[in-house]
Amino acid sequence: MCSSPKSSRPVSVSKPIKAFGEGLTKEQRLNFTEVANRADERRQQRLEAKRRWEQKHNITKSKQQHSSVWQWLNNFFASFATR
Repeated sequence: MCSSPKSSRPVSVSKPIKAFGEGLTKEQRLNFTEVANRADERRQQRLEAKRRWEQKHNITKSKQQHSSVWQWLNNFFASFATR
């Protein structure tokens, strides 16, 4: 007693699923491999550069809080000096 509509079309048999590389020629696979390897090298270089930058510019939270307190005090006293 299901009220969902039913299709009157016959069920089609699906084709077997091919893997990605099955349709590629040997030259296409080699080219794909070269491009993928270059992309992986660039990704590794980018991650290494990011890690070095973060290491070089790393500021601990205590230093950030300390500098922000001094900035607040400087702004506070500077506001009195301009009045």
